[in-house]
Amino acid sequence: NNIKAVDGMDIQTTLDINLQDVAETALYDAMKGHDADEGTVVVMEVKTGEIKAISNLSRDGGAYVEKFNHAIGGSFEPGSTYKLVTMMALLEETGVKLNDMIETGNGEYTFYKHKVRDHDEGGYGTITVQQSFEVSSNIAMAKLADKHFGLKPQKFVDYADRLKLSKPLGLQITGESTPKIPRPKDKDWSGITLPWMAYGYGFEMRPMHTLVLYNAVANDGVMIKPILVKRVMKADETIEEYETEVLNSKICSKNTLNQLRLLLEGVVDRGTASNLKNANYRIAGKTGTAVILENGRYTKKVVT
Repeated sequence: NNIKAVDGMDIQTTLDINLQDVAETALYDAMKGHDADEGTVVVMEVKTGEIKAISNLSRDGGAYVEKFNHAIGGSFEPGSTYKLVTMMALLEETGVKLNDMIETGNGEYTFYKHKVRDHDEGGYGTITVQQSFEVSSNIAMAKLADKHFGLKPQKFVDYADRLKLSKPLGLQITGESTPKIPRPKDKDWSGITLPWMAYGYGFEMRPMHTLVLYNAVANDGVMIKPILVKRVMKADETIEEYETEVLNSKICSKNTLNQLRLLLEGVVDRGTASNLKNANYRIAGKTGTAVILENGRYTKKVVT
């Protein structure tokens, strides 16, 4: 009671109030339409890394409320969104070409007595590597990774480290969880770990890591750290100012980057995200669905 009050600092965030309103509404409508339990949406400016909107919702009885930051604190198996990393590793480290043919069969393939399945019943048969990415074939990614990295799995895992996917990003907000990336020297590493990783299973990442990765592809290969706070001020005086921080100045070669962009454009033009294609502007991206482990059983789905 005897301590005099001290004026606090002002924090200027990167958020755009209009984009924030749109993002929150869009997330709410999508979650309600899909009867989802949890959801997150983050809008980041490509060149600066400034977060323009971020919203996190969780089901609470019959309503959706903000009670956990899924984008920063949540860890999930990334599912098919990780196939971008698999393709980057293949294009950088092997002689794989987008027009190479890959046999995916009838939609089911066995690795060491464990089955990998594709989404469409009956499978895709023999298709190009590019088509396998566009239709999101688990079998194709698993077979390609096992063939080219089966004897050197660390080479594949190295890409998680190079792309900053294996450690917290060091954001301007508390609550970051640590990704869980398996290593060949781990006791539980087995013959299926690598092919399962190739299509996004058997490890955990955070949605913010996925955003940083895909933003790097859009940003000419330059990976930057997300920014939530522009500056700290006291009255009209700037006490501290934060600038864009580069995490990786070149995630891959220019040739690989161009091919990755073709793949991501193809997903929307002809593949699993073709419902997003429209005449007003072009979209590139990747869909992902993972059935996540809960209490020892795969029961819930995470969709990106």
